[in-house]
This record gives sequence, structure tokens and C-alpha cells, in this order.
Amino acid sequence: MLFGRRAYLRPIVILALNTGMRRGEILNLEWWQIDFRSNRLIVTKTKSGKPRHIPMNQIVRETLLELKESSRGKYVFESQKNPGHPIHDPKKAFKSALKDARIENFRFHDLRHTAGTGLAEARADAFTIKDILGHASIQTSAIYVHATDEGKRRAVSALERYAENFGQKLVKNEKEQVG
Repeated sequence: MLFGRRAYLRPIVILALNTGMRRGEILNLEWWQIDFRSNRLIVTKTKSGKPRHIPMNQIVRETLLELKESSRGKYVFESQKNPGHPIHDPKKAFKSALKDARIENFRFHDLRHTAGTGLAEARADAFTIKDILGHASIQTSAIYVHATDEGKRRAVSALERYAENFGQKLVKNEKEQVG
């Protein structure tokens, strides 16, 4: 079991992978910032200082509803050692989970890169990725999006169709000029 005694880490990782939120944004999330009616998170403590709204997918919604059932505090991820305050930093637990999973050279922040790449794989446009990740520019978001083999295969397949259509147009134009 990957999380084991670190079970509190699982929903944190789920949010990171499914929202692209920064660690601090996740850990400081309060229940009032979760709008289950409109299925969105209202992130107020952001790096830019500007609040943003992130839609919740079904996995995030179910995870948060499950947490809500056992929650008594104002923070979604409240510290057991320091009630009334958010979990400070799950770095040690995260490192242990990575070690158990035999994953090397991976930081919590890499979950944001994974989310950015996932958004691109799902064919989200650059502006949407920028807004979800909370970046000031598309150039910054580009750092978080990495090409995947599947994405490259789709692109080359699309190029094949484009080239085929383009080739047919060239042949047609050539025939018209000759004829």
C-alpha cells in the first residue's frame, strides 16, 4: 500500500494531480472555498495574489466529499498535531511514499507538471492551461507542459491527414494547369 500510515497524503496528491494547484494552495484550502453546487474550487491564497476558480472533476469532488464527512475544522487538510491549523508540509511523508513506490528524482511540484501535461494531452488550449495553473503568462505554462509519445503520435497522424489533403490539392491544381 503506497500511502499506508500516510493516508492523509492521498487526497492531497489527488488534488495536485487533478487541479494543478500548488502545494501551499492545497494545504491552505478552507471548506468555504469549495463550491459543491458549481463544482469549483475558489483559490484565494495564490502566488500571484489573484484569486482563481478551478473546476472540480468527479475524482476531486468525491475525494472532498469524503473528507468533508470526517472534517471538524475549517481547513480541508487540518493538522492532527496542531488542530485549527493546516498541515504544514507533508515533505517527509511524500518522500517516504516515493521511496516505497521506488520513484526517484520526483518532487511534489512535479505533480503540477504532470497536471499541466495531462491538460495538454486532453487538448486543453494554452489559455485554459494558463488559467487553471494560475500562471501570469502562457510562456510560464509552457514550462509545465511536456510532450508525450501519445500526443506526438496524434500530431503526426493529423499531419499525415493534412499532408494527404494538401497533396491532393497540389495534384488537382497541377492537373488544372496542365489541362
